[in-house]
Amino acid sequence: MLKSIVFIMQKPIIKLFFVLLIIGLLTQAFASIVDTREAAFTPAQRAWLLDNRQEAKTFYIGEIDSAGDQTVPAFNAAYLSYLDHNFDATDKYLKIALSANPKYGPALFLKGLIEYDRHNLRNSFTALQKSIKTHPQSYLPNYYLGKFLYERGKYKDAIEYLKDAISDYKLYTFSYSLLGQLYIDINKLNKAIEILEKGFIYSHDADIIFNLAKAYELSGQTGKAIKYYGLFAYLYEKHPKYESAKAFLNKHHITNYWTNRLEPIPERGDEACFFPVGEDYV
Repeated sequence: MLKSIVFIMQKPIIKLFFVLLIIGLLTQAFASIVDTREAAFTPAQRAWLLDNRQEAKTFYIGEIDSAGDQTVPAFNAAYLSYLDHNFDATDKYLKIALSANPKYGPALFLKGLIEYDRHNLRNSFTALQKSIKTHPQSYLPNYYLGKFLYERGKYKDAIEYLKDAISDYKLYTFSYSLLGQLYIDINKLNKAIEILEKGFIYSHDADIIFNLAKAYELSGQTGKAIKYYGLFAYLYEKHPKYESAKAFLNKHHITNYWTNRLEPIPERGDEACFFPVGEDYV
């Protein structure tokens, strides 16, 4: 049987048939790669992705009257206005969004930010608390509530919201640095070190490293303080806190910041995130 197949394959016409068959199968197999359709974006989404914010806002404003549900286009118009510091327009479109859906989490979150900027604290905190219940990224209102309460000296409440922010999304690393700073302020250094070490697993954020070094310094663990101040000074030479770190290192006669005292960047699993906040200073 095998000999018969080999004999048949030796005939030119049969060879040609199989070559054409293989080419056809390969063409069909790769057609889905070559001919993949472009993702369907609305004109507003496309403009925003290309960072044409004014054009995107114009499109969203146009969508408000034609949309069955005005919530999303009105919120997007409000948010883009907020980014451009056009607060009259922000108020206008935010009011439309919340009239269409009073429980829309992102709109409540934005309202909370605006009211805080205006020093309307009660309105701000109420909006942010409502936002936590319906915002798809609830760690954001939790973080900002914690941040605002920290700024007002309400440390006990701030701790709870910042803990919730970390619980909601452990890769949002601002929460670790602020909670660590809060614990340093109230002299709970062991808790500061614990939370900042957890944050360090996911990010070499400038504030996480500096606060971790500060916590070790204040707790008398000089060797570890040198390690983290050294890493901070190595990574963030243009950071506003660089001189403070440098002064500590000079005091201990450390001039070569990256040495074998510092361990390599820890290995990360698939779910981990290397997100070095602070690169705007580098």
